[in-house]
Amino acid sequence: MATICNLPTIETLLQKKIRSTSLGVYLIIFSVASLIGMILLYFRIIVTLFFNEELDKNSLIHCRIITTILNFTFMLCVWTGAFVSIERVLIQLYKYSLYRSRKYVVVISVLLILLMAAVNITTFIGWQSAAHPSVPNMRLCKFRQLPAYLNIFEM
Repeated sequence: MATICNLPTIETLLQKKIRSTSLGVYLIIFSVASLIGMILLYFRIIVTLFFNEELDKNSLIHCRIITTILNFTFMLCVWTGAFVSIERVLIQLYKYSLYRSRKYVVVISVLLILLMAAVNITTFIGWQSAAHPSVPNMRLCKFRQLPAYLNIFEM
C-alpha cells in the first residue's frame, strides 16, 4: 500500500511549484526514501520466505547491505519528517518564508544523508546470518553479539 501511495506522491512533488519550495525538497527526499525502503522490505520478506536456503551464502547482501539500507531509509524518513514539522512551525508562528533559498535545504539534506550513512556503519558491521532457534533449516539475520570485554553493561 505504501509503495502504491508513494508513486503518485512523488509525481505530485516533482511539480515545479512544489519543488521550488524548501518543504517540497524535504518531501521529495522523504517520499523517495520511503519508496526505496518499502521496495527493499518487500524484497527482504520474499527472500527470507522463499529463498532462505541461499541466505547463508548471500548473507552479505541480505543481512548487511539490505538491512543497512532499510535502517538508513527509515532514519532518513524520520529526520526529514522532523524537518518538515520544524519548518511548518517556523512558517506558521514566525512567518518564515516558504520560498527562501533552496541552497540551504540542499546543503542540510546532503549533510543529513551523510550523517545517516555514518550512523549506519555499525549496522553494516554488526549484522550476520544465523540459524533460526526453533525452525530447522531456516536462517535469520541477527545482530552480532559483542565480545564480553566490549560489553559495557557487564562492567
